[in-house]
Amino acid sequence: MALLDGLVTEVADRFGLGAKAGPLVSGLLASLTDGQQGGIAGFLDRFRQAGLGNLVNSWIGHGGNSTLAPEQLDQALGTDTVER
Repeated sequence: MALLDGLVTEVADRFGLGAKAGPLVSGLLASLTDGQQGGIAGFLDRFRQAGLGNLVNSWIGHGGNSTLAPEQLDQALGTDTVER
């Protein structure tokens, strides 16, 4: 899967994650496609419910994307999920 290999490489390089990038991308894709959690809509709703609706809107709208801070990720997804 060359597309995913490229994504993993980009994430590893951009964020200095090295070998941790593969599990991160895998976990993120699993969260986005988890039907029991509502798929991508459910994933985005978790951010909205955490009070980060403007951030989500920047990702799916036109224009620049707002940056997600580590504490915002913990707030939306929960520390346990992020650590896994």
